Amino acid sequence: VKKRIKKPSMHEMIRLTVDLIDRMMNLAGELVLSRNQLRSVLRKVVDENAELNPVLQNLDFVTSEIQEQIMRMRMQPISNLLNKFPRLIRDLSRSLNKEVDLEIIGGDIELDKSIIEGLSDPMTHIIRNAMDHGIETNSERKQLEKPIVGTVEIAISQSNDNIVLMISDDGRGINTKKIEQVAINRNIIKKEEINNLSVNQ
Repeated sequence: VKKRIKKPSMHEMIRLTVDLIDRMMNLAGELVLSRNQLRSVLRKVVDENAELNPVLQNLDFVTSEIQEQIMRMRMQPISNLLNKFPRLIRDLSRSLNKEVDLEIIGGDIELDKSIIEGLSDPMTHIIRNAMDHGIETNSERKQLEKPIVGTVEIAISQSNDNIVLMISDDGRGINTKKIEQVAINRNIIKKEEINNLSVNQ
């Protein structure tokens, strides 16, 4: 049986500025540092006064809980970022004269606000590359007996503390020879070093 989580009503919510949350994060970090210093200073005293140990354990718990709850205040659903990509796909489809669908898997995962902001530009660039260079033109896909409508997929999953983000398309794939030549022309790598590289590198 799934437990239904009650969403807070408007009168149960307040607005906090990002600056205030950042300040609270910094203070929580200072609190953790002070707690660690206090434990170090009182180590001998605690050994001689056992009644202090539960007090310090409670301090550990409260400090960790404060830090965790403040960090949760910065969490946002990654769907806030993903919601902009359907329009990007539509605009690129029109400008490139390609038919492309966007599939999103795992948009309910939450990440820190700064991480979401940092993902915006790289994801946009990767999706543009998929549309420009990965997905073939309608006529090319027809000749290859592939569905006329191409697909770009954004899949986000969580494994323990790790977030896995994958962007893929059902297009022609990467032209490694072209990439190698560009890298050589830009002096990123020497021609004689190419043979020592694998596709995964």
